[in-house]
Amino acid sequence: MSRAGQRPAELATVLAQAASFGGPAVAFEVVHRTREHLTTPLAMPAESDWAGICRETLVFDLPSAGFRVHTGFAESPASTMAGLGSLDARPCAGGFSYQGTASLNPRFLYDSSRDHELLLSVGEKPWRLDHTDSLLMTRIMAELAAGAASDETRSPILLLQSPVAPFRNWAKWPENQSGEPPKIARGAAIRLSVGVDGDNGEGRLALIGETVRIAREYGLQLHLGDRRLGRVRGEWKGAVQFAPDRYAEKRGEVEAAPGDPGQAMLVTFVGPARVGSSASVLEALAKSGVGVLAVTMASLQELAFINLVVAVPPGSTPRPPREDQRVQPAVDGVNWLAAVCGESGEALTVPRAIDYQVCLTGPVPWQADTEYKAHPLWLQWHAPVSKHEALTVIDDVILELLRSDIVSDAQLDYCRSRMTGDGRICSAKVSVRLVSGIAEDDLPDKLSVLCRATQAEVEWKRTTQDPDGRSVGLKVAWRERWLGRVRSTGVV
Repeated sequence: MSRAGQRPAELATVLAQAASFGGPAVAFEVVHRTREHLTTPLAMPAESDWAGICRETLVFDLPSAGFRVHTGFAESPASTMAGLGSLDARPCAGGFSYQGTASLNPRFLYDSSRDHELLLSVGEKPWRLDHTDSLLMTRIMAELAAGAASDETRSPILLLQSPVAPFRNWAKWPENQSGEPPKIARGAAIRLSVGVDGDNGEGRLALIGETVRIAREYGLQLHLGDRRLGRVRGEWKGAVQFAPDRYAEKRGEVEAAPGDPGQAMLVTFVGPARVGSSASVLEALAKSGVGVLAVTMASLQELAFINLVVAVPPGSTPRPPREDQRVQPAVDGVNWLAAVCGESGEALTVPRAIDYQVCLTGPVPWQADTEYKAHPLWLQWHAPVSKHEALTVIDDVILELLRSDIVSDAQLDYCRSRMTGDGRICSAKVSVRLVSGIAEDDLPDKLSVLCRATQAEVEWKRTTQDPDGRSVGLKVAWRERWLGRVRSTGVV
C-alpha cells in the first residue's frame, strides 16, 4: 500500500530503518549467469562493500539462465537522495555481476499484507514461448502494469513473475479425493501481486475490472487470489475461462519472425521503487516490438528490480553490448534493446523510470524446457538475520529429493528471503521431475510422502547441526496453500 502523502510517517520509518540496520544507503548486487554456472545463493560476496550481511535475496532460475539479486545496507550513503549511486559491471563465471548503491527511498512504503494476487494463464499449457508468444506476453504484461498504475488504482506491483505454475481444472479429476490435482512447475502463466490500499475499494475494483478485460481480450484464463476469511495464499477463485480460439486470433494479429528464439538477452532495470515504473518499461518494450520470454519483478529494500529475459528474433545475429554499454540509463537501454531485439523506430521514453539504470548481459543461448515435465514443491523456513547459511536449506532439500527412488531430477526455480524484525523468512519453489511409470492417480500420494520425508530428514539434520539445536521450521508441500496450514512436523 503506497502512502506517498504521509511524509512525517515516511521519514520516521526511514529513520527507524537506518537506525536498525546501520545506514541510510542500500548496497545491491545483480548477477546474470547461464544455467551451468548457477549455484544456490548463500550470502553477499566478501569483496563487496557491505555493512553486515545480506538483508534480502531474490532468485529466479530458468532452463538456460538465471538471476540473483542481493541487497544489504552500505557503509556510506549513496551520492543522491532516494536515487542510484555507482553501478559497475564485473565479469564472473558464465555472466556478469553488477554491484551498486542507492539511498533509501522514503516515497515508497507499502503494506504487503493487503496485496491482491492474480493468475493469468494460457490454459494449462506448458511453458514454451515462440517469438510470437513472447511479443504477445510483453503486451499483456504492459497492460497489466498500466492497470495497476492507473489513476483509479495507483498501486505498486509487489511481484510480477512468469513462468509460474498455472491453475489446473479440478473438474478433470472427479475421482481424486485430495481436492487438488498436481500442477506443472512451469506454465505459460503470469502471476501478479499488487499492493492495493485497503481503504481504496474503488481502486481494487478497477484493478479487477481491468484484469478481467485483459483476460477476455486475449482469451486468457484468470484466477483471483481468494482472500476471504480463513483462506491462505495459494487458494484461487476462477473469474474468466480460457478461450483458445481468441488467443489464437490474437496470435494471428502479431507480426513476428516465425520460430523459437535461439538466443536471449538477460536484462535488469534497477531504480527507486515507485508506482508506474514497471509500466513505463514494459510499455516501451511493447511499443518497440521486443518480446519477453520470462520475467520477475520485485521490490527489495525499496529498490525495484525488473529482471527480463528478452527474446532475440529467430535468424537475427545480434551484437553484444560494448563494455561501456553493459550499464546504461534506462532510456538508452530500452532504445538499445529496440534496435537489437525489436523494431528500431521512434525514440522511446520511460517517464516513470527516467532515473533507472539497466544491466545488459548476452546474448546467451536460449532453449525452453519443452521436455522437462516437472511438478512444483513449495518451501518455507525461518532463520536469524545473522545466519549467512540460511539459504543452504535449499541445497539440503534438493540433495534429499535426489536421494528418493521416485525423483530423477530437482531444480531450484525461485527463492525469496526477506527481513522480519530480527529474523528472516525464506520461501522457495523447486521443480521435481519424477521417474517414469507412476500413474497419474498415484501422484498425490507419492508427492505427499515425498514432501513429508524430505521435510523430516532436512529438519532433523539442520537441528542436529545447529549448536543450539534450533529448528528452521521447514515446510515442504506440493500444494502452495498447504504452507499456511501445515505444521513443521508435516501434519495438516
